[in-house]
Amino acid sequence: MASFREILPKNFSITILRDADLYSREEYFALLEEGKRESQVDYDAFTQEKKDDYRRMSMLNIKWDGKEDWTKLNEKQREQKLIDAALYEIAATQKLQRVFEKVKSTDNILVFTKATPDFIGIGSTKASFAKYWVGFGAVRRRKDSYEMLVLTPSQYSSVMMSKHQIHTVKTKIPLETLQEVLEVPADYKVMH
Repeated sequence: MASFREILPKNFSITILRDADLYSREEYFALLEEGKRESQVDYDAFTQEKKDDYRRMSMLNIKWDGKEDWTKLNEKQREQKLIDAALYEIAATQKLQRVFEKVKSTDNILVFTKATPDFIGIGSTKASFAKYWVGFGAVRRRKDSYEMLVLTPSQYSSVMMSKHQIHTVKTKIPLETLQEVLEVPADYKVMH
């Protein structure tokens, strides 16, 4: 954050607030589960369009081959995971009172990857909305430079089955986690 402070106006500050700053882990997960149960009523009353929006958000948040391997789930089980993710999203953003009070304070301007009535949408990169924690970094050539992308797992699979390039990264500083960069075709369209 120190590097941001150097370039921001004096009347501007950025704060990263984690739920763990407001709740113990035990309390947080108990409240989240309670909120999830309460959110089912809200979700059931949503229009199909709003349910589809939450489904798309869920797709961006789930890493199917994560801590547990969900890649082998059948269609019904996968759909339930998407609904559960939507319910957790509702619970985390609307049912955790301390988070709600702190984050939705009138003193705050909220930003997120996707624009909503409550948040200014900033994307995860200029051209992506996928969240980096479940996504794959890539670049796309734009004239004489590269544009950074974050691909969802399904976008990554699609790219890997089509024309792409992988570049070896050469740096003066050894980088353990960044040894190669995926370049997608210049005409690749990132769907949201």
